[in-house]
This record gives sequence, structure tokens and C-alpha cells, in this order.
Amino acid sequence: MLLGLRQVVASIGDAQVVATATSVSGLTRALRQHPADVLILDQDLAEAASSTLLAHPTRTLLLSPRIHPGNTTTDINACGFISERSPLEQARKALETALACSGRTCSGTPTRQSGSCTDCPLPPSLRAAQPLPLSHRELEVFALIGRGLATRAIASQLHRSIKTIEAHRENIKRKLGLGNASELVEAARRWTQGEVIAHQ
Repeated sequence: MLLGLRQVVASIGDAQVVATATSVSGLTRALRQHPADVLILDQDLAEAASSTLLAHPTRTLLLSPRIHPGNTTTDINACGFISERSPLEQARKALETALACSGRTCSGTPTRQSGSCTDCPLPPSLRAAQPLPLSHRELEVFALIGRGLATRAIASQLHRSIKTIEAHRENIKRKLGLGNASELVEAARRWTQGEVIAHQ
């Protein structure tokens, strides 16, 4: 994929790869030494480096082997998402769109306020590709289950009672046609990691 992305970058006018990084420290160093117009960043690295990315706001495209970004991008200020399973032409279009952005940061508050992100086709790619028949609160609970949190920890994080979270868990199982708690945990884990899950 890296070779393919290098070819995509090389095929876009004046675009060039200025640095690559495989760790948070390498990313921090690269951002200090080589200011970039757009970052194409592995989603897992982006999640690990969220504070670094906030300190160096740059238009960012998340890249992942997942089919969709799941529900793990809440702390990352990204413009869009590219699955490694997508054709390189899709990556090229996303990169060209990010490069053409008139704001300093495609997803930063100043740009959104000025309206230049309003018609951008990239932000919808950050949403999970598979809509689930769950309420907003049930999606929150489902995502936290997928991140490995137990009922008590979810209740604490969402400032709800344990009984309320248990009720949400039961509703989620019913709506997704899951038979027991282990099926719920497995489905939530897979969905959070960007896999498509079957549901009724």
C-alpha cells in the first residue's frame, strides 16, 4: 500500500512525500521538521498520536485495512478515511480533495466556520459504512463494549446506572439478533475495528 500511495502522490502535480513515520515519536519529529499540507496516516498510529495531531493541526486522511473507520475516530481531527481495500484511484481523489482544501485545516474549527468544509466530500467517509439500527446511546454503549469495557465501566463513563447499561445491552442484542453476551462482545469488537457485521 505504501508503494501504491507513493505512486499516487507522484502522479499529482507538485505533490511529494516529505516524510514517513511508523511511531508516535517519529510522527512528532516529522511534523516538526517537515510541515506538510496533508497527512496520510495509519488509523492506529493516528489514534495513538491524537495529542500530537492536536498540537500540529494538519489536514489528515486516515488509512486503515478496515472497511470503515468504526467508532474509534472521536479524538482525531481528520478530514477523511481511506480503506486499504479501496482502489488507488479512490485514494488519489481523496488526496486531491484534501490538497485542494482552501483552509489551513480541513476539519479545524476556523475552516468549518468559514464554510469551506460544508461541501467537502471527505467527512462522510469518517462515518461507519454500515448503519446499525441502534439509537445514539446504544451506539455509544456498543462502541464501548467493542473497546473492551465491562458494564460497570461503561456506566461510569457515560454517567448512567448499571441497570440502564444492562437494558441498553439487552436492546442491542435484540436489535442485532444476538443470542448472548459473548456474541454481543464479539460483534461489538468486530464493528469497532471496522468490520461489517450481519444483523436482522
